[in-house]
Amino acid sequence: MAILHTQINTRSPEFAANQAAMLAQVDELRALLARVHEGGGAKAQQRHTSRGKLLPRKRINRLLDAGSPFLEIGQLAAHEVYGEDVPAAGVIAGIAPRRAGSGVRFAFQGGTTNHEGVQVMHTVQLDIIYTEPRSRLTTLFRGILSIPHQIVSNLLLQVAQVLAVIQWVIILFTGKRNEGLFRLQSQWLAYAASSMAYYGVMYDRFPPFVTMQGHPAMTYGLTYTAEANRLTNFLRLIWAIPAIILGILVALMGVVVTVLSWIVIVITANHPRGMFDLLVKVHRYMTRLNAYLLLLTDTYPKFD
Repeated sequence: MAILHTQINTRSPEFAANQAAMLAQVDELRALLARVHEGGGAKAQQRHTSRGKLLPRKRINRLLDAGSPFLEIGQLAAHEVYGEDVPAAGVIAGIAPRRAGSGVRFAFQGGTTNHEGVQVMHTVQLDIIYTEPRSRLTTLFRGILSIPHQIVSNLLLQVAQVLAVIQWVIILFTGKRNEGLFRLQSQWLAYAASSMAYYGVMYDRFPPFVTMQGHPAMTYGLTYTAEANRLTNFLRLIWAIPAIILGILVALMGVVVTVLSWIVIVITANHPRGMFDLLVKVHRYMTRLNAYLLLLTDTYPKFD
């Protein structure tokens, strides 16, 4: 085999200049990635953790197998595309090995296209981790086990609806959302999605009440946007009619697939991946529809 000999002179001024230029670019890239990892900055992180919530990358670490590395991709997505910083286009994506093989795991999924034709993430994100085998016993009695969560979720729904009316008035007068009301409604929306996913046999471990802290199988994200469209919020129920009609059809499909999934899990202790993936989209769409109806976002619900 022929040996290739390098012609590079590591002592030449040209090599030293190229090395210095490359190291400078590497340092600049590392600094940029560090800012991306900060998300909205130290202040936003402190506000997030003060509510007892884990930062997104820490939530991902809890989802990975112990000791597994996580190769993050797309960290520079949407970099210098908009007039303001949108770290990693609002999504954390990567690849990690797992005991059953390997696969791609996302903190958030879904997306839409803006007026510039750039693929960006939907403001409402929800994902559920697929697990196997499944518990026959807890699945068999899931309707009974989920009753406490359904009661609490329905009670808090009344509060979320009252807050939506107040938010509606605020938006009409100011054109902006109140962040405090937004956070309270968003917390209910996350909990409602969690309780419905548990009731819908999407995972087995009993979820926490109200909070997403330490959730065993689900990730949720809703981007806060202060600016709100007065017109679409004023006419929100009319604007949402097509999405509501689609939501009814999606919900009916979800009920059928959920019943079939319940039967299959009770018999085989496994949830067919095709059924699971379809139901994830159902739960994601219903969460987006609720967010739109509660005035948490102006982004129209999308089934994906």
